[in-house]
Amino acid sequence: MGKLAISQEELEITLNGIDVGIMLVDSAGRIVFANHKAGLLLGCAGYEMVGNRFGEFMRRVVAPNIMSSDGFTGWVDIVDCALPFSGEDLKFDCQVEYESKGQKRILKLVAIPVQRPGQSSLKTVITISLMSHGDGSLQDVLESDMLGSGWNGFSYGPYTPLIDRADIDRDIIASKEMRVIFRITQEMRKLLDLDDLLKHILSIVSTEMRYTDCSILLPDEDGQNLVMSAGLGMSQELIGIRIPRGIGISWWVMEHGQPQNVPDVKVDHRYYPGAPEVASEVYVPLEVRGKRLGVLVVQKPEKYGFTPTDVKLLMAVAGHIASALEVAQLHSQVKKAAETDSLTGLYNRSSTVCALDRFIESAKQHKGPECISIILLDVDRLKYINDNYGHLAGDRVLVHIAQSLTRGFRADDIVGRFGGDEFIVLLPGVRPELAGERIQQIISGWLDATLTDPAGRQIPVPSASFGIACYPVDGAESRLLVAAADNKLLAAKAKAYENIR
Repeated sequence: MGKLAISQEELEITLNGIDVGIMLVDSAGRIVFANHKAGLLLGCAGYEMVGNRFGEFMRRVVAPNIMSSDGFTGWVDIVDCALPFSGEDLKFDCQVEYESKGQKRILKLVAIPVQRPGQSSLKTVITISLMSHGDGSLQDVLESDMLGSGWNGFSYGPYTPLIDRADIDRDIIASKEMRVIFRITQEMRKLLDLDDLLKHILSIVSTEMRYTDCSILLPDEDGQNLVMSAGLGMSQELIGIRIPRGIGISWWVMEHGQPQNVPDVKVDHRYYPGAPEVASEVYVPLEVRGKRLGVLVVQKPEKYGFTPTDVKLLMAVAGHIASALEVAQLHSQVKKAAETDSLTGLYNRSSTVCALDRFIESAKQHKGPECISIILLDVDRLKYINDNYGHLAGDRVLVHIAQSLTRGFRADDIVGRFGGDEFIVLLPGVRPELAGERIQQIISGWLDATLTDPAGRQIPVPSASFGIACYPVDGAESRLLVAAADNKLLAAKAKAYENIR
């Protein structure tokens, strides 16, 4: 009896020392033991629970402060004591949003009936875990001091036999997934620009999930390459790299839709060389509604750097990342459609004028070039081509001219379709005389091309007339500059007409 008493005392000391709430309920539904942590989580002393029927205690202490519950189908029955308690009755797994002493808490309650071999009496072990607290914001359960250190942040103590490892994995994933989803959702509301969203998603993955080396690969417009569109850590210097279709593990994941945990990249024949420091990687598909949008990659400099739990966690959040990407991509498509000409892919009139306004404002604030030249260009004899070869042939001519203008000017220059057979080019920092020389060279170049209509007939490639205006000489506002360029264009066309006569 002395040894038994000592064992009982030691067990209670042990249970009172852990940071998981533990209650023991007998077959009559009475609480026969409650550790210190259970009392703290429910807002009373553990010894005050002992002797109470579980249902009565929950009704008196917990129920008045319950804000919501999840997964607790028998909650009403238990709180109202509608059923007599046996060990079999008391079995549940739920989350409860609970307020104690002015603090919101999300508690996870699990009841497990237990029975010793050879004994008929049943008891129920109830565990209580803190999922969130304070103002209701999500907590990093893994990284908190509450759980200590060890395997993936968990310290396996004397209570290990009461907890299934699969449940621990599930809880780990759930806690981190909830936190990451919350952050991603926040960013979705604020960031619709695709590039900004990608950067913020990786920042969340890095800060919340502790994957400091990560990247996102997205297919290009043709779908023939995966482009590293954003990266942190070892991948940062590889942003913009293009991986041809069918090459590398990323393409394998993109095509098969299955995650890959690569413990040693050097022995995987599919590996496409990236940063030399990489030793192990995890690839997960970013998929939403059956559509694969890209691949999320996390890396470590050591071999065997990732566990199955890492893969589960990344897969758990991948769908939500994909949803955010889908929204941003849709917004980008809508924005592009509103800003560009559907036939040529150039900027449309309104977006070109907006760009001109930005250039002028930068020049006025001495943040950009002081000189801005604009070219207003009109295609000659396009009506003749439409009337004699058809509008498809005319469209082919317009696309050819648009491509020639895009290739002929700098990447920072703005080329737009002003309307019908008119084009406009914005050249910050270029004098009018240089702009004139360049546009004449481009026109001469496109005249040498051979175009055919859908029937195979050769289409005559037309020339163009143009007028050039310059900020600030010809005007200090966009409308004045466009009007000046238009007047010079009309003068050039009149002169050309006179020469023909």
